Amino acid sequence: LRDAGIAHIRSVSNYILIYSEKDLYTGLLNRGILIRDCSNFRGLGKGWYRIAIRTHEENVHLAGAIREEVRN
Repeated sequence: LRDAGIAHIRSVSNYILIYSEKDLYTGLLNRGILIRDCSNFRGLGKGWYRIAIRTHEENVHLAGAIREEVRN
C-alpha cells in the first residue's frame, strides 16, 4: 500500500482502512474485487475504503490491482 502511495491506518484486526483520492471502489469492482466504500461512515468521507486481509495469494492480487488503479 505504501509503495502505491495509499494512505492507511495501522490495524490489529483483519481489516485495513485506506484512503485514496482515486475511485478505488469502482476501479476494483470492474476487476471483480469488492472493497467496502466507507464514505457513509461517520467521521470519514469520500476516498476512504476498508479492505479485508485474506490469503497471501489474494492479498498479492489485491495489492497489484490497487497499484494498477492508482497508476491509471
